[in-house]
Amino acid sequence: MTVTELITNLSNTSLVGQDIADLTKPTNVTTLTTLVNMAKDKVAEDTLLWLGGETITLATGIYAYTLSIIPVQIIDVYDENRILRPRNSPDTMGYFQTTPNTLKFNSIVNGQDVYVNYYEAPSDYIATDTIVVPATLLSAMQFYVAHKAFELYKAESDILMSKEYYAKYMAAINDFMKNSDSTSSDTIISSENKLYKRGLM
Repeated sequence: MTVTELITNLSNTSLVGQDIADLTKPTNVTTLTTLVNMAKDKVAEDTLLWLGGETITLATGIYAYTLSIIPVQIIDVYDENRILRPRNSPDTMGYFQTTPNTLKFNSIVNGQDVYVNYYEAPSDYIATDTIVVPATLLSAMQFYVAHKAFELYKAESDILMSKEYYAKYMAAINDFMKNSDSTSSDTIISSENKLYKRGLM
């Protein structure tokens, strides 16, 4: 499903009758595309689906390094000797995460590579892009967009609708997470079954 298809679907269903559902107004398309990107980021934060990482090459005299993206969450940081660097630790091998995408190391070995693994959100979409989520999460994306769209209005009925769609979003996320693969999976068959339920196979 593309961003345009998701927006059109919402304008014909959940948002019908609302001013924002009028897709002949370019500002509404822009606003809804922004809300789709907010939904994408929220799904990434709540499911930790997308893994990423990068390599930092340390240099003498430089202790702070900026990552190429703002990660949802850093998983681990380790060096080329496979030594884990503890986060927010005064230990010699530690580092501090001073901003969401800045790491400040306590010690530097010139030329040494440090590997950062993290959860990330996909890049922002434009209207023609295909939404890259498991099919089972498309409804959650739509519920979240509807939640944020109704949140733009201040009438009591709109606030209630916003809360209702957020509850639907959370229910969809919780259902997805129940079917997620986990560390409790101890066979290939059960792992594949869970991947299938997630829409990844």
